[in-house]
Amino acid sequence: MQSPNTAERLEALARLLDPPDFDYRDRLAELSEALTASEHPSAILLERLGNALELLDPTEIQELHLKTFDLAPACIPYLSVHLFGEESFRRSQLMVGLHEAYERIGHETHGELPDHLGVVLDSLDRLTAEEAIDLHRFALIPALLKMRSGLEKTGNPYRYLLGAIELYLLHEFGPAEGEDAAP
Repeated sequence: MQSPNTAERLEALARLLDPPDFDYRDRLAELSEALTASEHPSAILLERLGNALELLDPTEIQELHLKTFDLAPACIPYLSVHLFGEESFRRSQLMVGLHEAYERIGHETHGELPDHLGVVLDSLDRLTAEEAIDLHRFALIPALLKMRSGLEKTGNPYRYLLGAIELYLLHEFGPAEGEDAAP
């Protein structure tokens, strides 16, 4: 069962995947505090991300984000790449299905592909419950596991953000098929 603030929090998590700007740390701290106040289990991971980023200046944070999400294929933010590979009929099917769902609900992708993690997170509260649960179980959680695994090996601080997103989704939507472990 989703909590009343789920839509706002999903949007805030999605915005943390955007390239960092001058208020990135403030947005991170605000979300972390809100989740801490509601005793959400994902708060601790956002706090860890904040602590890791405190050691970096704004330019270093931007460079880290660029290297993590744009230049490192192990953590490219497109779910279907992690699920099906770059060239796959199933990837195309997912993209077309997402595009059609977004058109139906009036969801904008702002120039991103429909399977971008931030775009998908931002759409979950507007999709039907069945669509949201299916995306959660069959796309989001499996892709997040792969993405986070790649970052765990390198110690990249953004592993905390991916872990927080995963834990948030697990808490709000329940475990994915065959999944019961938290990050």
